[in-house]
This record gives sequence, C-alpha cells and structure tokens, in this order.
Amino acid sequence: NTGGWSGMDVDVCRAVAASLLAGDRDAVQFIEVSEEGFGAALADEGQLDVGAGMMVTLQNDRNEDKGFSFSSPYFYSSTGDVFALSTREDDRQWSEFVFWTLNFLFYAEEVGTRRTQASSMPVINLFGPDLVRMARQAVLAVGNYGEVYERNMASIEPRAG
Repeated sequence: NTGGWSGMDVDVCRAVAASLLAGDRDAVQFIEVSEEGFGAALADEGQLDVGAGMMVTLQNDRNEDKGFSFSSPYFYSSTGDVFALSTREDDRQWSEFVFWTLNFLFYAEEVGTRRTQASSMPVINLFGPDLVRMARQAVLAVGNYGEVYERNMASIEPRAG
C-alpha cells in the first residue's frame, strides 16, 4: 500500500515493483527509516529491499564495509547532493535488477519513449523469461525519467545540464 507517499524516490521504487511484479506498481510497502537506521534496515534481510531518498557518495565513510550496492544516481541536487537507490551488496542479482530498472527509465527518455508508448520498450532477457517485459513495465508504471522528474522535481529544482 503506497498510501500518501509521493515523490521521485517513491516513483523509482514503484518502477522497481512494476518491473518485478508484472506491472503492479503498488506492490510496494514504504517505511520511513532515519539516516542512522538506514544501514541496519538494509542489512537486516527482509526489512528493506531497496533504499531510496538517502544522499549517497561512493566515498562516504559511513557506507564503507556496510555492504551496499548503488544504482546509477537518479538525482543530483543543486548543492551537489547525490541520490541513488541502495541495495544489499551480497545479493548481486537483486542489485543488478534494481540498477537496470532505473536505467530503463533513463533509456526511455533518451530514445523518446513516454509512458503512453511503453509498449515500444525492448524485450530484455537479463533475468529470465518471466521478466522479459521489465523495461516496458517500469516505463508503463511511472513514465520515462524526464516524466518522473517533471512530475516530482521540476517546480522545485528545474532540470539543467
């Protein structure tokens, strides 16, 4: 149940859910975790599958030796903060799945595929026959990266670069 959750972080998590669960973008449970509790929540298998909304740097001491994997950044703030999805490093296949799901949103924008055209997304055979439509499902659920940005961030921080 997504309740009243909204925003860029929520949309990228919905894209992951839709990619994995045959388009069900609402098959996700959001929990609020403090910055201090984030590492423990991610390390505790079963409590948190994907972390979103936390600033990350790949050279951040707090993440060293904690076993995190990061997606491509999905947001760079005007102050230089970087946001990426986080997963457990010891689950390589899941980390790659999350990485590729987010990258399909970037790809869709690059080739001009909008949410209404999601059926034109390519068939992807990275994670087996049940997930060949994962790119389509992600874009159908939330739109391409530009649509996600426009819906959630454009009025706050106009896109540049």
